[in-house]
Amino acid sequence: MQIEPFEDNGIHYFAPKNKIYFLFELMTSRFLDCNFESTKNFMIRYRNISVPDIQFGLEFIEDIKEIKREFQPKLIPFWLVSGTLLGWYRQCSLIPYVYDIDFAAWIRDFDTSLIDQLTKSSVLHAVYGTPENSFQFVLMNKRLKVNLFFTYEEQSYFWYGKHTIEDGYSFKYVYPKFTLCSAELVYEKVLVPCNTELIVATEYGKNWMIPEPKGHSPLNIKDKKFWTVEQRINAFLPKLEH
Repeated sequence: MQIEPFEDNGIHYFAPKNKIYFLFELMTSRFLDCNFESTKNFMIRYRNISVPDIQFGLEFIEDIKEIKREFQPKLIPFWLVSGTLLGWYRQCSLIPYVYDIDFAAWIRDFDTSLIDQLTKSSVLHAVYGTPENSFQFVLMNKRLKVNLFFTYEEQSYFWYGKHTIEDGYSFKYVYPKFTLCSAELVYEKVLVPCNTELIVATEYGKNWMIPEPKGHSPLNIKDKKFWTVEQRINAFLPKLEH
């Protein structure tokens, strides 16, 4: 955070140079540690499948820095979800057998200039859904696939849509409401739901501590929807040319 000197009524003080960005960061400044106790137990019990390789970590750092460069100037917060959130909370790291990264952002923060910006930066790989329904970006930077799910607010819950592209389906992933806190993952500042364990248990159930290398069936899926051929033509923009 850059600071600069100010004077007011003869009082000299220092304050953030970018006051708007400071206030933006302040809203999510409560810091949470990952679950160190569960991490210790997890590492002992699942030693062979608990540590990601160094290259995976380096690529994650590169990807999250790229997303920050795109989103922070627009004051758009984004946070960990799904397997990436589980990895942070359960083992204070990335899950080594999951080679994609999951983030979410508020649909209220979307505007069409974001697509132009990400396309110009050559990181936008695909767009699924529409801003009105289950909007999702797929970002590609180097080897990692990054899913960015735009999150919608209902009266009593939040949700985002996830797509099975080859079959033309989308699903709602439904979560209890939450606020955002700061955390650290692979030496990078990230955002997470403040009530992390509730969010993790909503998707993975009470046995979220047990790894599932072959995948899992999320418990919070609702409202399976089939996109017609016409809807898919209008809604899906796969494999955008860089």
